[in-house]
Amino acid sequence: MELDERLRWIEIRVTSSLKPRAEELKHLFTNEKSREAMFEFCNNEEVKKLFIFFSTSSGGKNLVASLHPPNSVQEKSVYFVKIHNAGKLSRDNIVTDVAFCDSSYQPLSHASTLTKDVFLPLLSIEMGGGVSADKLMDLVHRLVSLMQVAEGGAKGQVTLPLPSIEVLSEAAAYSSRRPAVIHVLETAVVNWIKQIKITLKLDPETEIKKYGPRPGPLDEIEMWSERLEKITSVSEQLCSQVALNILMNLEDAHSTYAQSFHLVKREIAKAESETNDNLQFLSTLLPWFEKLHYATKSAEMVVVFPPLMHSMYLVWVYSRLVSRSCSHMTSKGDYYWDHANQNKKFNLQFY
Repeated sequence: MELDERLRWIEIRVTSSLKPRAEELKHLFTNEKSREAMFEFCNNEEVKKLFIFFSTSSGGKNLVASLHPPNSVQEKSVYFVKIHNAGKLSRDNIVTDVAFCDSSYQPLSHASTLTKDVFLPLLSIEMGGGVSADKLMDLVHRLVSLMQVAEGGAKGQVTLPLPSIEVLSEAAAYSSRRPAVIHVLETAVVNWIKQIKITLKLDPETEIKKYGPRPGPLDEIEMWSERLEKITSVSEQLCSQVALNILMNLEDAHSTYAQSFHLVKREIAKAESETNDNLQFLSTLLPWFEKLHYATKSAEMVVVFPPLMHSMYLVWVYSRLVSRSCSHMTSKGDYYWDHANQNKKFNLQFY
């Protein structure tokens, strides 16, 4: 089957980027749905994007074309975008009116790395154009920061974005650009503070609802463990050499944000200490909660109650934080819910 010249142009780019096997490439250009998508992209003025990626189905792994991005990909893909307000494509204008780019199976990470390591250094060079390099340096750093935060959020992690020290060092070599460098560092610290305050802000009664309508004490222990993991991650990131150098440069520049950040670090230490204490006392109850939760006989449950209640009493008496916090009241409530659920399981009634 002879290919349309426009499809041949797409074929060359796909072959160069994805290195498909001969049968995979053949499937792309003989599959009816893929051909329809490619012709729709070329002929329809309203269609601006085309995605080509590997898809796994009952027939095995094949290369397909679609006008919509895939829900997930496990390998590199390539996409085409019309530029210059292009409408219908011809063999003559497809070269100039279509841009294409690779995309990895981790698009956020790929976009962040590409922007930070390629576009940021290029755009931060003072070229004497209409937009100053300092302005572009600030804007691209903000964009990279947003992508890094989003990437961390997608993984359930707290990410404190770091600016490109290499780019800032080159800019700082010129005295006229040093204020712009300090501004980028201050913006980074402001973003850190926002991320940290969101992480430290915790309403146990709201957070525990994420574990379902009837969360148990084991869920609360998991909640506090995840909180400690996030706080520890923040502390480790702030102890990195790059983060320490940023704060040192702000102190040398007498920036007010440096002093503000020291207050935030004290809040982190306090939150970490409180979370550790909560987990320390709740962990003493863990063996009894587990026995109660996994009990399969009523006799097993009855044996657990005396040591569990005694342990809860000791926690209440000796805990400096848990006994005075809403979280402990939540834990007591969780215990009774777990207790009630087990009673239902065995059709027990206690008076």
